[in-house]
Amino acid sequence: MKQIVLSFFALLLVLPLCAQSSPCFSMYISTEAATSGETVCLDVAAEGADNLLGFQYTMRWDPAALRFDRLENFNLPSLGASAFGTQPSAVDNGRLPVTWFDASLSGVDLSGGQVVYSVCFEVLAASGGLHAVYFDRSPTSIEFVNANTELIANYSLVNGGAYTGAGTAPAITAACITPPDCQGGSGSIDISVAGGQPPYAFDWKKSTVTVSTSEDLTGDIGGRYRVEVANQQGVATSALFSVVPQGLPYIGNWQIDAVSCGSANDGSISVSIPGGPGTASLLWSNGSATNQAHGLAPGLHTLELSDGDGCSYVEFYTVGLDDGLTIEADVEDAACNADNGSISPTITYNAGTTIDYSWSHGETSLTADSLAPGFYTLSVTSSNGCSATQTYEVQRSSQLDYIFDITHPACGGADGSIDLLMPNAGPYTFVWSTGEATEDIAGLAPGVYHLTVTTQDGSCSATRAFTLQETNIETYYDYECTGGAGAYTADISCTVASGGTPPFTFDWNTGQSDTGASTSTISGVDGAGAYAVTITDAAGCVQEVDTLELDCGQAAQFLTAYSYECMFFGDGSSLADVSLVVWAGGVPPYTFEWSNGEVDVDSVYSVNEDLANGAYTVTITDANGLVHYPNPAIVDCAPAPQDYVVGSNYECTYFPSEDSVSLDVSTVVWAGPPPPYTFAWSTGEVQTDSISSTITVSAPGIYSVTISDANGNTHVETVATADCSQPGSRLAIEEAAALPGEIVCVEVSAAGFQGLDSLLLAIQWNPGFLTLDHVAPGLISSGFNLAAAADGIFQLDWSSGGQALDISGEQALFELCFQVQAPSGYSIPVNFHTTLQAPEAYAVNGQPIEATWQNGAVLADTDAPGDAVLLNVESAVAAPGDAVCLDITTANFTDVLGVQFSLRWDSASLRFDSLVPGDLPNLAPATHFNLGDAGSGLIRFAWLQIPLVPVSLPDGAALFTLCFTAAGTPGTSTVAISSVPTLVEVSDNDGVLPVVINNGAVTILQAEVWPGDTDADGAVSHYDLLNIGLAYGASGPPRPNASISWEQQPAPGWQQATPLSQVDYKNIDTDGDG
Repeated sequence: MKQIVLSFFALLLVLPLCAQSSPCFSMYISTEAATSGETVCLDVAAEGADNLLGFQYTMRWDPAALRFDRLENFNLPSLGASAFGTQPSAVDNGRLPVTWFDASLSGVDLSGGQVVYSVCFEVLAASGGLHAVYFDRSPTSIEFVNANTELIANYSLVNGGAYTGAGTAPAITAACITPPDCQGGSGSIDISVAGGQPPYAFDWKKSTVTVSTSEDLTGDIGGRYRVEVANQQGVATSALFSVVPQGLPYIGNWQIDAVSCGSANDGSISVSIPGGPGTASLLWSNGSATNQAHGLAPGLHTLELSDGDGCSYVEFYTVGLDDGLTIEADVEDAACNADNGSISPTITYNAGTTIDYSWSHGETSLTADSLAPGFYTLSVTSSNGCSATQTYEVQRSSQLDYIFDITHPACGGADGSIDLLMPNAGPYTFVWSTGEATEDIAGLAPGVYHLTVTTQDGSCSATRAFTLQETNIETYYDYECTGGAGAYTADISCTVASGGTPPFTFDWNTGQSDTGASTSTISGVDGAGAYAVTITDAAGCVQEVDTLELDCGQAAQFLTAYSYECMFFGDGSSLADVSLVVWAGGVPPYTFEWSNGEVDVDSVYSVNEDLANGAYTVTITDANGLVHYPNPAIVDCAPAPQDYVVGSNYECTYFPSEDSVSLDVSTVVWAGPPPPYTFAWSTGEVQTDSISSTITVSAPGIYSVTISDANGNTHVETVATADCSQPGSRLAIEEAAALPGEIVCVEVSAAGFQGLDSLLLAIQWNPGFLTLDHVAPGLISSGFNLAAAADGIFQLDWSSGGQALDISGEQALFELCFQVQAPSGYSIPVNFHTTLQAPEAYAVNGQPIEATWQNGAVLADTDAPGDAVLLNVESAVAAPGDAVCLDITTANFTDVLGVQFSLRWDSASLRFDSLVPGDLPNLAPATHFNLGDAGSGLIRFAWLQIPLVPVSLPDGAALFTLCFTAAGTPGTSTVAISSVPTLVEVSDNDGVLPVVINNGAVTILQAEVWPGDTDADGAVSHYDLLNIGLAYGASGPPRPNASISWEQQPAPGWQQATPLSQVDYKNIDTDGDG
């Protein structure tokens, strides 16, 4: 079974470390006495927690014994009902996912068994046992983190429950872990037990193997343990423990793929080690030395983690047998008077296999029907040797069943009938509302007739109503206009669609009369007039058809217009009422069908209310069926006057002669309440101005300003600045993407080095997901150490040999080329291994060169992009100094639980202003984004749906919006989705989903178009009319934020120009609509 890893703390953890926390960090679920039918509340408490920042796990119980009732008694910052997955699909099946995070980032200390929260249940089980409520890793894995963003590796989780027996239940009242120190000192897990009837029996297990029966566990311990404590009466409680010897890595999570059917040894185990194994080595019982073991048979398998000094511990894992073959079925019972039961199975089996099935009664199709009461067995075998069998019972219901046929009477007649077809021979009794007692009745006029059918022994019966309607003649008109204004003629047809008895006689009000099978046409009649027809069928039924009011001239010339009124709300949102009026054309009344589902019928206009910004189409149909399609209605309500529209940026000014830097932070009010404004900065400075405010700060960071008008309307703006220090030497591992099985090369580059004479570094990756194929030289072609490549480690010890390198712009030192082994959608970090060898660079004189470095990643691409989740950054065009916003949109976003990635851009070209949440539920900038490096062109984003209810968004929905100020010179600046430092990952309840990424860009254009100046000579005159004629009918990209105000505006080029003067057509597009 595969398990999703919910990386809730990925926003903070770039390379997680493992904390040797307080050895007695424990969480407890209390054990409470209860009786069947009452409600009992269990406390979840903690002790020994230092600076606890967050946790996640799942609580589980037997839903047949306990029914979830409520949560209460919250005692942690930011902890509330939203931290728990209380949707019925979880709690009704005995699962409560829990995820808590201290949004203040300060951490909390918990001691003395402090209650964190309480969970209450209704007791369903009868008296006599302990109904356990326990900690579990499925579906939400167990994870604790402290305020130093370190994973807590040593912890105790003590289970509890509701006890409905006599006396008291045994309970573990204290637990404390002492991990081995790997310096000769052994470790221990000490527990205390109270309650119940001693003596107690202890069973310590790793996976399914008993390792001790003592009260406490001591010695060379390590890994995960479960202890079960039973009293003399067999009542048992339990606890989970995680122990990691000091200096060894912590296994954060693991995935086990069971063995398929037959004799195949195709099971596998993979483990996740936060931050990588470092210098520790891994050894599986089958000899594998990576984080994955493949080709496993069912049974127990071990993984040893050790360092070079002899310190080690062993984890146990059990691989099961998963045939993937299941049978489910819908059963319909037989009627009381017929053998008409049915069984409709659904068979699920592994991809790439085929199945055979057989029924115990000889049925050859999958669905078995016409079944008498009894037991039926379905046996299924698959081509890989799996088999499954299910037996179903078809019972006899009390429902009587039969088949009937109705003949409706002709118009004005009484020739209808109801004929029954009864299964089996009967006998039955029939009671009709007409007084008749026969099976069938005839000679019926239109009306409702009731029948009660009863078996002779009275064991079952059925009552049913039958409605007979007069057969009407249904018709429709069709017409075609010819000619011109003032001289239209028309051909008009009337067709019988249903009803009546042919042939039909058509008597038109023009005097024409003819007989035909279904249609009559009058030709060449006046294009403006009223036309009607009376139809008589062969049985003498008469139908007068509604009059057709025709005006061919009017129908050809619809004239319509829109108007809309915007309504603004305090939260900044807006809605509009849109009106569409028909000034002329067609024949009223009109039917208005809007694209949002609204339908109106009126002789003049239609109003569609409460519409959000967007485009809406309308289809107008007149009384005669003439259809008109006006242009779409475009709703674009600008922000309400009281809403602030604010931009912000920062600017670094260098003074080389003084070797100093000035950092100015500014904000500007583009729109809002009437000025003047008061700007109160977080530094304590207060300024008053009609539009903007600028302060000078001493260091980079995050600054805020509260903007207020004279009436007290306020807005808080946050500005994140970057480090203004001059850029220095830099090493970087680039990002790349490739399909599973393909070779991809990741560039390792350098920039800003003068006289680089030697370089030491190490790089690490997950060897289960990437296999090093070769190293491609660049500026460096020697010093490569591939001895540990199979373990995911590359080392470089390079010397120039007297040929020192000067590297200004970014250049490739070498490339690491991998074969991708990861499934589609996975992002695999390729990081500098700073524990083994942090990058060290030296100049010719032996002096160290200070350098920064950036990690890289490889994304496992997909060969089915149409089925993958799309992450898309929109593009835009702006002039220098303009505010510009880009939506981060998605598609195929179905049943998603979590999404995370990084965003990068050139901060010299685009200065971050603000972030606006989009369509993701509960999205909050303070919780789901790390904006600390936004001033340097980096945002980290991680969202997890809490509670764990899958989320689906329509294609094109915006996850959120980034707003910038275009600060650079004309050119294109990319805004890219990145796996550094927060990995790109989209997850649903089954695991990681394939992803397709489309990056966006802001094209910064010089403002050089004057509206109306089509020949680009700086003036508007009659000479400009010539170019309008030359470009008439051409189309190109629209001008962003276009207006016809006499001011220079930026516009993208059209790639078309006038033949002689070569004026770009962007100058000829006066109103900028493209």
